Amino acid sequence: MDEYTFYGIFSLLGLSIVFGVLPRPFRGRGDHFLFILIVLSQLMFTGVCIYSASKLPTLDLRVALAVYWAWSLFLFVLLRELLLIGFARELTIRRGEKWTKELDYIYLALGGTGIAISISRLSNVTNHLEFPETLGPLIIATGLVIRAIKTKVEINGWNSLLTRLPPYWP
Repeated sequence: MDEYTFYGIFSLLGLSIVFGVLPRPFRGRGDHFLFILIVLSQLMFTGVCIYSASKLPTLDLRVALAVYWAWSLFLFVLLRELLLIGFARELTIRRGEKWTKELDYIYLALGGTGIAISISRLSNVTNHLEFPETLGPLIIATGLVIRAIKTKVEINGWNSLLTRLPPYWP
């Protein structure tokens, strides 16, 4: 990856922060179209970056951190938006208000899997698992995002039927 790809990743991170993490700058009719466009473009771009990074013989630390940061932000924004548009309410109806406790199993399993893959890639370990080296940190980053979503849900009370979520679609 060259420096232009590196700056492209940070540009996409900026879009994610402005559109997803900070409060919405607008709430017009085209909001859902813009969200879908950003999510799809970030999904494609992050996927290409992760695939490209896994094929490189060496990888600069800045690029690796940017790729995993972009993936984590993308996933956080996507999951948060899905919860806001009604997925949180649906989970609460189907699984009860303690569905957030079940997220612990998901992120612990992802963390354990990511650590196992990362340990397998150490030079002094025999019987390596046949996975790309970039997959371990990616799985660990995904587990951390699941944990961050769990915290966000619990702080905002999205796992309660009494909590009124902000209106999403006009």
